[in-house]
Amino acid sequence: MEHSSDNACLSRSQQHALETLSKPVHSHRILPQTSQIKKASNSLANNISEEGYGIERTTTHLLEDIVPALNGQALSPTYYGFVTGGVTPAARVAETIVSTYDQNVSVHLPEATIATTVEDQALKLLLELLEFRPESWPGRTLTTGATASNVLGLACGREFVINEAIRKRRSNSSTSRIETVGDDGLLAACRAADITDIQVLTTMPHSSLKKASSIVGLGRACFHRVSRPQDVIKFDLDILEDRLKRPNTASIVVISCSEVNTGMFATHSYDEVAALRALCDMYGAWLHVDAAFGLFARMLRNSEEFRYIHGGTEGLELADSIAGETSYTIALYLYQPKSR
Repeated sequence: MEHSSDNACLSRSQQHALETLSKPVHSHRILPQTSQIKKASNSLANNISEEGYGIERTTTHLLEDIVPALNGQALSPTYYGFVTGGVTPAARVAETIVSTYDQNVSVHLPEATIATTVEDQALKLLLELLEFRPESWPGRTLTTGATASNVLGLACGREFVINEAIRKRRSNSSTSRIETVGDDGLLAACRAADITDIQVLTTMPHSSLKKASSIVGLGRACFHRVSRPQDVIKFDLDILEDRLKRPNTASIVVISCSEVNTGMFATHSYDEVAALRALCDMYGAWLHVDAAFGLFARMLRNSEEFRYIHGGTEGLELADSIAGETSYTIALYLYQPKSR
Protein backbone atom coordinates (compact mmCIF):
# COMPACT_ATOMS: atom_id res chain seq x y z
CA MET A 1 0.00 0.00 0.00
CA GLU A 2 1.35 3.43 -0.90
CA HIS A 3 -0.05 5.53 1.97
CA SER A 4 -1.17 5.01 5.53
CA SER A 5 -4.71 5.99 4.48
CA ASP A 6 -4.74 3.06 2.07
CA ASN A 7 -3.93 0.66 4.91
CA ALA A 8 -6.51 2.30 7.14
CA CYS A 9 -9.26 1.92 4.53
CA LEU A 10 -8.31 -1.69 3.84
CA SER A 11 -8.39 -2.43 7.56
CA ARG A 12 -11.76 -0.71 7.87
CA SER A 13 -13.29 -2.80 5.08
CA GLN A 14 -11.78 -6.00 6.47
CA GLN A 15 -13.08 -5.19 9.95
CA HIS A 16 -16.54 -4.60 8.52
CA ALA A 17 -16.40 -7.99 6.77
CA LEU A 18 -15.26 -9.78 9.92
CA GLU A 19 -17.98 -8.18 12.03
CA THR A 20 -20.61 -9.10 9.43
CA LEU A 21 -19.44 -12.69 9.24
CA SER A 22 -19.30 -13.09 13.02
CA LYS A 23 -23.03 -12.39 13.41
CA PRO A 24 -25.42 -15.35 13.85
CA VAL A 25 -26.56 -16.70 10.50
CA HIS A 26 -30.25 -16.04 11.07
CA SER A 27 -29.61 -12.46 12.13
CA HIS A 28 -28.66 -11.37 8.62
CA ARG A 29 -31.26 -9.46 6.67
CA ILE A 30 -32.31 -11.02 3.38
CA LEU A 31 -33.39 -7.94 1.44
CA PRO A 32 -32.65 -4.26 2.05
CA GLN A 33 -35.42 -1.79 2.72
CA THR A 34 -36.71 0.26 -0.18
CA SER A 35 -35.47 3.42 1.53
CA GLN A 36 -31.93 1.98 1.71
CA ILE A 37 -31.92 1.20 -2.01
CA LYS A 38 -33.23 4.69 -2.77
CA LYS A 39 -30.58 6.29 -0.55
CA ALA A 40 -27.83 4.27 -2.23
CA SER A 41 -29.12 5.16 -5.68
CA ASN A 42 -29.23 8.85 -4.83
CA SER A 43 -25.66 8.70 -3.48
CA LEU A 44 -24.18 7.51 -6.79
CA ALA A 45 -22.07 10.04 -8.65
CA ASN A 46 -23.77 11.50 -11.73
CA ASN A 47 -20.60 12.97 -13.19
CA ILE A 48 -16.92 12.16 -12.93
CA SER A 49 -14.91 14.42 -10.65
CA GLU A 50 -11.63 15.87 -11.90
CA GLU A 51 -10.02 15.49 -8.48
CA GLY A 52 -11.64 12.18 -7.64
CA TYR A 53 -13.14 11.31 -4.27
CA GLY A 54 -10.08 9.68 -2.77
CA ILE A 55 -9.92 6.31 -1.06
CA GLU A 56 -11.19 7.46 2.33
CA ARG A 57 -14.36 9.10 1.00
CA THR A 58 -14.91 6.21 -1.39
CA THR A 59 -14.58 3.66 1.41
CA THR A 60 -17.10 5.55 3.52
CA HIS A 61 -19.45 5.77 0.55
CA LEU A 62 -19.24 2.03 -0.09
CA LEU A 63 -19.67 0.94 3.53
CA GLU A 64 -22.30 3.46 4.60
CA ASP A 65 -24.31 4.06 1.42
CA ILE A 66 -23.92 1.01 -0.85
CA VAL A 67 -23.52 -1.94 1.54
CA PRO A 68 -26.83 -1.39 3.38
CA ALA A 69 -28.62 -1.62 0.00
CA LEU A 70 -27.15 -5.01 -0.93
CA ASN A 71 -29.11 -8.21 -0.44
CA GLY A 72 -27.96 -10.96 1.90
CA GLN A 73 -27.83 -13.85 -0.57
CA ALA A 74 -24.36 -14.98 0.50
CA LEU A 75 -25.08 -14.56 4.22
CA SER A 76 -28.56 -15.98 4.73
CA PRO A 77 -29.71 -19.60 4.25
CA THR A 78 -33.23 -18.35 3.45
CA TYR A 79 -32.43 -16.37 0.29
CA TYR A 80 -33.65 -18.20 -2.82
CA GLY A 81 -33.86 -15.38 -5.34
CA PHE A 82 -30.86 -16.42 -7.38
CA VAL A 83 -28.36 -19.23 -7.77
CA THR A 84 -25.14 -17.38 -7.03
CA GLY A 85 -24.55 -19.37 -3.87
CA GLY A 86 -22.54 -18.54 -0.81
CA VAL A 87 -18.80 -18.30 -0.22
CA THR A 88 -17.00 -20.89 1.88
CA PRO A 89 -14.47 -19.72 4.51
CA ALA A 90 -11.62 -21.31 2.51
CA ALA A 91 -12.72 -19.53 -0.66
CA ARG A 92 -12.91 -16.22 1.20
CA VAL A 93 -9.34 -16.65 2.44
CA ALA A 94 -8.18 -17.54 -1.07
CA GLU A 95 -10.01 -14.50 -2.49
CA THR A 96 -8.01 -12.23 -0.20
CA ILE A 97 -4.73 -13.77 -1.32
CA VAL A 98 -5.73 -13.66 -4.99
CA SER A 99 -6.68 -9.98 -4.76
CA THR A 100 -3.42 -9.14 -3.02
CA TYR A 101 -1.09 -10.86 -5.49
CA ASP A 102 -3.24 -10.46 -8.63
CA GLN A 103 -1.65 -13.24 -10.71
CA ASN A 104 -2.24 -13.96 -14.40
CA VAL A 105 -2.92 -17.69 -14.67
CA SER A 106 -3.60 -17.51 -18.40
CA VAL A 107 0.12 -17.14 -19.15
CA HIS A 108 2.26 -20.07 -18.01
CA LEU A 109 5.56 -18.75 -16.65
CA PRO A 110 6.87 -21.66 -14.56
CA GLU A 111 10.13 -19.89 -13.72
CA ALA A 112 8.37 -16.73 -12.61
CA THR A 113 5.26 -17.89 -10.68
CA ILE A 114 3.57 -21.01 -9.36
CA ALA A 115 0.11 -19.59 -10.12
CA THR A 116 -0.73 -21.59 -13.27
CA THR A 117 0.59 -24.81 -11.74
CA VAL A 118 -1.58 -24.29 -8.66
CA GLU A 119 -4.71 -23.81 -10.75
CA ASP A 120 -4.02 -26.86 -12.91
CA GLN A 121 -3.32 -29.01 -9.87
CA ALA A 122 -6.60 -27.84 -8.33
CA LEU A 123 -8.36 -28.86 -11.55
CA LYS A 124 -6.72 -32.30 -11.40
CA LEU A 125 -7.97 -32.78 -7.84
CA LEU A 126 -11.43 -31.63 -8.87
CA LEU A 127 -11.44 -34.20 -11.68
CA GLU A 128 -10.57 -36.93 -9.19
CA LEU A 129 -13.38 -35.72 -6.95
CA LEU A 130 -15.72 -36.03 -9.94
CA GLU A 131 -14.39 -39.54 -10.63
CA PHE A 132 -12.75 -38.59 -13.93
CA ARG A 133 -9.22 -39.61 -14.91
CA PRO A 134 -7.23 -36.35 -15.09
CA GLU A 135 -4.96 -37.73 -17.81
CA SER A 136 -8.00 -38.21 -20.07
CA TRP A 137 -8.89 -34.52 -19.86
CA PRO A 138 -5.76 -32.52 -20.77
CA GLY A 139 -7.95 -29.66 -21.91
CA ARG A 140 -9.25 -28.15 -18.68
CA THR A 141 -9.73 -24.63 -17.48
CA LEU A 142 -11.81 -22.39 -15.24
CA THR A 143 -14.11 -19.87 -16.92
CA THR A 144 -16.26 -16.96 -15.81
CA GLY A 145 -19.47 -18.99 -15.89
CA ALA A 146 -21.45 -21.76 -17.54
CA THR A 147 -22.17 -19.63 -20.61
CA ALA A 148 -18.43 -19.19 -21.18
CA SER A 149 -17.91 -22.94 -20.74
CA ASN A 150 -20.65 -23.66 -23.26
CA VAL A 151 -19.04 -21.17 -25.65
CA LEU A 152 -15.82 -23.19 -25.44
CA GLY A 153 -17.70 -26.47 -25.90
CA LEU A 154 -19.53 -25.31 -29.03
CA ALA A 155 -16.41 -23.59 -30.41
CA CYS A 156 -14.35 -26.77 -30.05
CA GLY A 157 -17.23 -28.78 -31.49
CA ARG A 158 -17.57 -26.41 -34.44
CA GLU A 159 -13.82 -26.66 -35.13
CA PHE A 160 -13.85 -30.44 -34.97
CA VAL A 161 -16.91 -31.21 -37.09
CA ILE A 162 -15.84 -28.86 -39.88
CA ASN A 163 -12.22 -30.00 -39.84
CA GLU A 164 -13.32 -33.63 -39.78
CA ALA A 165 -15.48 -33.05 -42.85
CA ILE A 166 -12.55 -31.36 -44.63
CA ARG A 167 -10.24 -34.22 -43.71
CA LYS A 168 -12.61 -36.83 -45.11
CA ARG A 169 -13.19 -34.85 -48.28
CA ARG A 170 -9.46 -34.37 -48.83
CA SER A 171 -8.40 -37.89 -47.90
CA ASN A 172 -7.93 -38.76 -51.57
CA SER A 173 -6.70 -35.34 -52.60
CA SER A 174 -3.13 -34.38 -53.35
CA THR A 175 -3.63 -30.98 -51.69
CA SER A 176 -1.27 -30.74 -48.76
CA ARG A 177 -2.86 -27.76 -47.03
CA ILE A 178 -6.04 -28.34 -45.05
CA GLU A 179 -8.27 -25.34 -44.29
CA THR A 180 -9.38 -24.83 -40.70
CA VAL A 181 -11.87 -22.52 -39.04
CA GLY A 182 -9.09 -20.98 -36.99
CA ASP A 183 -6.92 -20.16 -40.00
CA ASP A 184 -9.41 -19.49 -42.78
CA GLY A 185 -12.60 -18.49 -41.01
CA LEU A 186 -15.99 -20.15 -40.75
CA LEU A 187 -17.24 -19.50 -44.29
CA ALA A 188 -14.04 -20.59 -46.09
CA ALA A 189 -13.73 -23.71 -43.96
CA CYS A 190 -17.37 -24.66 -44.58
CA ARG A 191 -16.85 -24.24 -48.32
CA ALA A 192 -13.77 -26.45 -48.17
CA ALA A 193 -15.77 -29.05 -46.23
CA ASP A 194 -18.79 -28.77 -48.56
CA ILE A 195 -20.92 -28.02 -45.50
CA THR A 196 -24.10 -26.03 -46.02
CA ASP A 197 -25.55 -26.41 -42.54
CA ILE A 198 -24.33 -26.83 -38.95
CA GLN A 199 -26.89 -28.14 -36.45
CA VAL A 200 -26.94 -28.47 -32.68
CA LEU A 201 -29.06 -31.46 -31.67
CA THR A 202 -30.40 -31.67 -28.14
CA THR A 203 -33.55 -32.19 -26.10
CA MET A 204 -34.09 -29.36 -23.62
CA PRO A 205 -31.39 -26.70 -24.07
CA HIS A 206 -30.75 -24.00 -21.50
CA SER A 207 -30.78 -20.43 -22.82
CA SER A 208 -27.00 -20.16 -22.24
CA LEU A 209 -26.46 -22.79 -24.95
CA LYS A 210 -28.32 -20.74 -27.53
CA LYS A 211 -26.46 -17.65 -26.42
CA ALA A 212 -23.17 -19.53 -26.80
CA SER A 213 -24.23 -20.71 -30.25
CA SER A 214 -24.86 -17.15 -31.37
CA ILE A 215 -21.44 -16.08 -30.07
CA VAL A 216 -19.52 -18.74 -32.00
CA GLY A 217 -21.32 -17.88 -35.23
CA LEU A 218 -23.72 -20.83 -35.46
CA GLY A 219 -26.82 -18.87 -34.52
CA ARG A 220 -29.76 -19.66 -32.28
CA ALA A 221 -31.75 -21.10 -35.17
CA CYS A 222 -29.33 -24.02 -35.55
CA PHE A 223 -30.90 -25.83 -32.56
CA HIS A 224 -33.14 -28.79 -33.28
CA ARG A 225 -35.04 -30.83 -30.70
CA VAL A 226 -34.51 -34.59 -31.01
CA SER A 227 -36.56 -35.63 -28.01
CA ARG A 228 -39.28 -38.20 -27.48
CA PRO A 229 -42.84 -36.92 -27.93
CA GLN A 230 -43.92 -38.11 -24.48
CA ASP A 231 -40.65 -37.36 -22.66
CA VAL A 232 -39.15 -34.12 -23.91
CA ILE A 233 -35.88 -34.36 -21.95
CA LYS A 234 -34.97 -37.80 -23.32
CA PHE A 235 -33.32 -38.47 -26.69
CA ASP A 236 -35.22 -40.23 -29.46
CA LEU A 237 -32.33 -42.09 -31.11
CA ASP A 238 -34.23 -42.64 -34.36
CA ILE A 239 -34.95 -38.92 -34.77
CA LEU A 240 -31.36 -38.12 -33.79
CA GLU A 241 -29.90 -40.49 -36.37
CA ASP A 242 -32.18 -39.13 -39.09
CA ARG A 243 -30.80 -35.64 -38.40
CA LEU A 244 -27.21 -36.89 -38.26
CA LYS A 245 -27.58 -38.56 -41.67
CA ARG A 246 -28.37 -35.30 -43.45
CA PRO A 247 -25.94 -34.61 -46.30
CA ASN A 248 -23.61 -31.61 -46.25
CA THR A 249 -24.43 -31.10 -42.56
CA ALA A 250 -22.13 -30.96 -39.54
CA SER A 251 -23.56 -31.81 -36.12
CA ILE A 252 -22.96 -31.11 -32.45
CA VAL A 253 -24.99 -33.21 -29.99
CA VAL A 254 -25.60 -31.72 -26.54
CA ILE A 255 -26.69 -33.62 -23.43
CA SER A 256 -28.58 -31.61 -20.79
CA CYS A 257 -27.31 -32.91 -17.45
CA SER A 258 -29.77 -31.53 -14.87
CA GLU A 259 -31.42 -28.81 -16.95
CA VAL A 260 -31.46 -25.83 -14.61
CA ASN A 261 -35.16 -24.94 -14.83
CA THR A 262 -36.46 -28.46 -14.26
CA GLY A 263 -33.58 -30.42 -12.70
CA MET A 264 -34.16 -33.21 -15.24
CA PHE A 265 -31.46 -35.35 -16.86
CA ALA A 266 -31.38 -36.32 -20.54
CA THR A 267 -29.61 -39.61 -19.78
CA HIS A 268 -29.76 -41.98 -16.82
CA SER A 269 -27.15 -44.64 -17.49
CA TYR A 270 -23.77 -45.35 -19.01
CA ASP A 271 -25.45 -47.29 -21.80
CA GLU A 272 -27.59 -44.31 -22.84
CA VAL A 273 -24.53 -42.09 -23.20
CA ALA A 274 -22.67 -44.91 -24.98
CA ALA A 275 -25.48 -45.07 -27.56
CA LEU A 276 -25.12 -41.33 -28.21
CA ARG A 277 -21.35 -41.72 -28.40
CA ALA A 278 -21.69 -44.47 -31.00
CA LEU A 279 -23.94 -42.33 -33.21
CA CYS A 280 -21.61 -39.33 -32.91
CA ASP A 281 -18.63 -41.47 -33.92
CA MET A 282 -20.55 -42.97 -36.84
CA TYR A 283 -21.50 -39.58 -38.29
CA GLY A 284 -18.51 -37.45 -37.20
CA ALA A 285 -20.44 -35.42 -34.62
CA TRP A 286 -19.17 -33.75 -31.44
CA LEU A 287 -20.70 -34.74 -28.09
CA HIS A 288 -20.94 -31.91 -25.55
CA VAL A 289 -22.52 -32.04 -22.08
CA ASP A 290 -24.14 -29.01 -20.47
CA ALA A 291 -23.72 -30.14 -16.87
CA ALA A 292 -23.78 -26.74 -15.21
CA PHE A 293 -25.82 -27.98 -12.27
CA GLY A 294 -25.66 -31.73 -12.65
CA LEU A 295 -21.94 -32.45 -12.84
CA PHE A 296 -21.32 -32.41 -9.11
CA ALA A 297 -23.85 -35.17 -8.54
CA ARG A 298 -20.97 -37.46 -9.50
CA MET A 299 -19.57 -36.80 -6.03
CA LEU A 300 -22.60 -38.35 -4.34
CA ARG A 301 -22.39 -41.96 -3.30
CA ASN A 302 -24.25 -44.32 -5.60
CA SER A 303 -26.91 -45.29 -3.08
CA GLU A 304 -30.68 -45.68 -3.30
CA GLU A 305 -31.08 -42.16 -1.87
CA PHE A 306 -29.16 -40.58 -4.75
CA ARG A 307 -29.86 -43.19 -7.43
CA TYR A 308 -31.80 -40.88 -9.75
CA ILE A 309 -29.32 -38.01 -9.55
CA HIS A 310 -26.21 -40.16 -9.71
CA GLY A 311 -27.59 -42.10 -12.68
CA GLY A 312 -27.97 -38.86 -14.60
CA THR A 313 -24.20 -38.35 -14.50
CA GLU A 314 -23.10 -41.85 -15.49
CA GLY A 315 -21.16 -42.13 -18.74
CA LEU A 316 -20.16 -38.47 -18.97
CA GLU A 317 -16.56 -39.60 -19.44
CA LEU A 318 -17.58 -40.59 -22.98
CA ALA A 319 -18.24 -36.97 -23.98
CA ASP A 320 -15.85 -34.79 -25.95
CA SER A 321 -16.42 -31.76 -23.75
CA ILE A 322 -18.24 -30.87 -20.54
CA ALA A 323 -19.38 -27.57 -19.05
CA GLY A 324 -19.86 -27.52 -15.29
CA GLU A 325 -20.55 -24.65 -12.91
CA THR A 326 -18.77 -24.35 -9.57
CA SER A 327 -20.57 -21.12 -8.64
CA TYR A 328 -22.42 -18.49 -10.62
CA THR A 329 -19.17 -16.62 -11.34
CA ILE A 330 -16.74 -19.51 -11.86
CA ALA A 331 -17.27 -22.52 -14.09
CA LEU A 332 -15.37 -25.52 -15.35
CA TYR A 333 -14.66 -26.54 -18.94
CA LEU A 334 -13.27 -29.97 -19.81
CA TYR A 335 -12.11 -31.28 -23.17
CA GLN A 336 -10.53 -34.58 -24.13
CA PRO A 337 -8.87 -35.51 -27.45
CA LYS A 338 -10.99 -37.38 -29.96
CA SER A 339 -8.35 -40.12 -30.19
CA ARG A 340 -9.15 -41.46 -26.71
